[in-house]
Amino acid sequence: MDYSPYYFHRNGYRGEDDNYAERSFAKKKGRLSNLLLVLLTALPAVAALIAANFFSDGAIVSSVKSWFGSGGADVYYFLIASEHESETEAVAHATIVRENKGAGFIMESEGKYLVALATYFSASDAESVKQKNAGTEIVEVKATYSALDGIGSKIADDAKKRLKKALGDFNAVSKEYVAGAVSVATAVSELTEVRNDLLILKEEVIESSSPEEDREKVGGLTDAFFSAADSVVSGAFSADEFEAVLRYAVCLMAYSLR
Repeated sequence: MDYSPYYFHRNGYRGEDDNYAERSFAKKKGRLSNLLLVLLTALPAVAALIAANFFSDGAIVSSVKSWFGSGGADVYYFLIASEHESETEAVAHATIVRENKGAGFIMESEGKYLVALATYFSASDAESVKQKNAGTEIVEVKATYSALDGIGSKIADDAKKRLKKALGDFNAVSKEYVAGAVSVATAVSELTEVRNDLLILKEEVIESSSPEEDREKVGGLTDAFFSAADSVVSGAFSADEFEAVLRYAVCLMAYSLR
């Protein structure tokens, strides 16, 4: 197949045609005129959209985004230590897992109770740890924010960004602590800032002019994050307990975004 038509011709050469440059200029001039006309026609509509979006608390732009999709949800990889038929069995095993510094987070899937050791942000990290822990499995959880379904207000978009950041911050501190790079005191200090930002987000949601149903949905998800963060920074855990506590919080936050 001849791919030459797809190459960029630096000197504009397209063949033996003395009038090529003149005709090309005329075509470009016509296209520019048409483009200018389209832009002038569209400007009033764009201005109206911006104004409407402002007075609707961002609902219109959020709806437009939903038409085109969000580019794919984030995926979190839960390393599962065991699967159980009953919640009682799962709790017993989770207790053992936490005593060995694992998250011990229990998640329900198709009538089964799964006990997670930890959550990872990449498939390669999860697979690497899985290879070192015989009998474990990886379960993928997508952050679809189903708890916020049907909400198109600005407060929901803002919450998604800040909750995702809080999860990222907790994961980063958890990795540092597991690696021995920070102490319990330093970790708590860093995570207290995250907890405080979540508290501010809760207050902003309450004071928002969004519909009550929207505020309840966003507030519920935010409260789950805040409660997890507050438990970590206020729990006065020992160094032996803290690793499991951090892993549990990361699991809970990531799972809440499904």
